[in-house]
Amino acid sequence: VSFVSPDKKDVTIVIETMSYNSSLCIRRNVQPYNVSAMQSATFQLKGSFAGIRRLSLWMSHLDFATNKSTFFEKQTDVQITNGQFTLNLAVDSVYTLSTTSGQEKGATNIPDSGPFPLPYADNFDSYTNQSEAAYFADQTGSFEIVDTGGPRGKVLRQMVRDRPITWCNDAVQPVTVIGNQSWTDINVTVDILLEKEEIQSQAFVAARVGPAGCSVHAAQGVFFRVFVSGVWILTKDIAGMQIISNGSVPIGYNQWHTVSLLVEGSSATGSVDDKTVFSNLTGFSATYGWAGLGSGASLAKKNAFTPAQFDNFRLTPVG
Repeated sequence: VSFVSPDKKDVTIVIETMSYNSSLCIRRNVQPYNVSAMQSATFQLKGSFAGIRRLSLWMSHLDFATNKSTFFEKQTDVQITNGQFTLNLAVDSVYTLSTTSGQEKGATNIPDSGPFPLPYADNFDSYTNQSEAAYFADQTGSFEIVDTGGPRGKVLRQMVRDRPITWCNDAVQPVTVIGNQSWTDINVTVDILLEKEEIQSQAFVAARVGPAGCSVHAAQGVFFRVFVSGVWILTKDIAGMQIISNGSVPIGYNQWHTVSLLVEGSSATGSVDDKTVFSNLTGFSATYGWAGLGSGASLAKKNAFTPAQFDNFRLTPVG
């Protein structure tokens, strides 16, 4: 793959030579193929880059057999003649060539691991626009920071309107998770705004969500969903087909409402704007998992992605 600077003066080329066995973790259905131990590849630069005489070169080698990988090591610059150069490429390696120079492998002090801090709160005001919120892991859809330009300040917004082409089985509706997979009893609270143009939109808070990743489509948990039509539904699956209970609650569109889900033991209690809408409901089987947020359309519309806004997110331990 190649990257060109906005002024079209610099170019960076990235080459990867991953073997079939090394590609299975992210492309489980890929057809078998062979990569020779060493390949010789010749490149021809044309157009505005035909006059380049030198490229900086870095190499990473992924040694899965002995776990002795090397990352982003500087190599001898590549000399170019008449816009042409040849590289010998080793298997399971990544090569980066660039007209720029001075790059090096980053370094940081990694803190010791520890349990997720509880209680936890985030009003999303400290982030830059279009960034991700700390600790949230998007499983389906894209949750980004957006400045509302009003008294709310910045919020977390689900941005994707159409289901993309994915590498594995994602969920039928956008969802992001946070926290610790081993959590059991938890209180998840967030302010939710369902946007005006999405007349059948919903948003949800969730607890005990799992599994995630390529199995998120089959995730179980406790999902408290509120719809712009004024309906609430409690389900035990992320697809929203296994309904525990439902009722009505004044929600509407383009309005902020505080939605809270308390899960303790084998029961769940939910409230909207500090008013309890259900209490001590049972019927779910999930015993542990992450907390989560999500959005979507009516349950009758599969794979329907809709935007929703979230603010003043809070996690509180129970007991």
